[in-house]
Amino acid sequence: MKKNTNTIYIIHTLIGLSIMIFFRFIPNFPLVTDTGMEIFGIFLGTIYLWTFVETLWSSLISIIMVGLSSYAPMEEVLSSFVGNPVVIIVMFMFIMSGALECYGVTDHIAHFFLTRKLINGRPWMFIFIIGIACILLGAFASPFTSILVFWPIMDRVFKQLAYEKSDELPQIVSILIVVSSLIGFPIAPFMQNGLVLIQNFAILTADLPEGPVVIPDVSYLIFTLTISFILWTAIILFSKYVLKPNVDKLKELDIDFFQQNRPEAMNTRQKAISLSFIVMIALMLIPSLFTSIPGMNLLKSWNAGIPVAVTAVLCMVLLADGKPIIDFSAVASKKFMWNSFFIVCTAMYLGEILTSESTGICAFINWGLAPFLSQMSPLVFTAVIILLAGLLTNLGNSLVICFILQTVILAYYLVNPSIDVMAINILIIYFSLACAIIFPSASPFAAMMHGNKNICHKLIYKLAPLFVGIQYVIMVVIGIPLASLIMGIFG
Repeated sequence: MKKNTNTIYIIHTLIGLSIMIFFRFIPNFPLVTDTGMEIFGIFLGTIYLWTFVETLWSSLISIIMVGLSSYAPMEEVLSSFVGNPVVIIVMFMFIMSGALECYGVTDHIAHFFLTRKLINGRPWMFIFIIGIACILLGAFASPFTSILVFWPIMDRVFKQLAYEKSDELPQIVSILIVVSSLIGFPIAPFMQNGLVLIQNFAILTADLPEGPVVIPDVSYLIFTLTISFILWTAIILFSKYVLKPNVDKLKELDIDFFQQNRPEAMNTRQKAISLSFIVMIALMLIPSLFTSIPGMNLLKSWNAGIPVAVTAVLCMVLLADGKPIIDFSAVASKKFMWNSFFIVCTAMYLGEILTSESTGICAFINWGLAPFLSQMSPLVFTAVIILLAGLLTNLGNSLVICFILQTVILAYYLVNPSIDVMAINILIIYFSLACAIIFPSASPFAAMMHGNKNICHKLIYKLAPLFVGIQYVIMVVIGIPLASLIMGIFG
């Protein structure tokens, strides 16, 4: 078995590297330059390696291949790759969210939700509350955190209530934990993939006569919080009234079960980290919320430095035990998500290159799609692009798919400049990241679910498409008008 695995690994690696190296020899697509063919081949090879092999080293190889291409010298490529302010924000947000988990703050958050009296004897309210906790942890820490916190908790619950691992309810709840974590994943405009995609569209539209299209953080956050609550409510109602798993034993559960495993009271370190995280988020949001107040533009210009400054202070201040509030090295080695970090940074850099004029790829997309896009009404286009997001993001990496779809949105915007391009972009960013659950290649969180031996693959492939379908209908029926309304008020 091990020999077979190694052989498959080598074959997929060779295929991915071959795409990177030899794609450039295919005849150029219309309007695509020689450099564009090189970059597009590196892009496709990177997606292949991310999907079938490994994410960290393939991200690094991707950047090296760009440095060896005719796009730019190696020094310039490496400088652009690590020198982007968004990379700095992502890195230090990862450190801060990692600290929440490393020092046990997430355990206190989980315990808070699990000890609400309204869950007593109400199984579906209990599952709903767990989902809300997963959404918030997925948004402001990481879906990895929410999944790894709540899977073991629910395993203990089901074991205590004499459920078998093969029973339907434990498997459905395990799937719902991943679903809710992914629903929360795109919520924050200053975290991980959401931040990168907002910045990418601003870069894409930087050369437009009216300037870059920048989504206000507050508008984005209001929409994502609202639609997340609606989606999760709909999925719970569907699970309760359509799937109808047997929840009789779960009715015996009350908060006393969780009080037995109550964590110790929050210590000074945990309180300091929690407060600092809240202050950091507030400082990043306030400039978008109070634009007319003097000094807000200056604070907004410091946005990239806020997570760095907060982290620096927490590393500097010593507590009574003689140790800093945050041990940077410990958090970086234990809880920093290096694979996710390099995927985000590589995807962001490749997206920037793919859309540069020197490649001609945007011109090719516009040339190919303009005849079709010009025939679509804004509503039809939005519904179609959301559908494409749901289909494609479950086949490939959700972040990369969204990069591609943003170029399609730009192409339509150039044909029909009267559309609410901010609203469409918010919808695509949110849905691309939130629905990446059907296949393991869609996201690392979907891969975790497929790798859980306690969940039947047949059940995943039965339920995941249904959940994505529910999300799509709600995004079209409620999400489109909601996004337009919010952008009209706060945009």
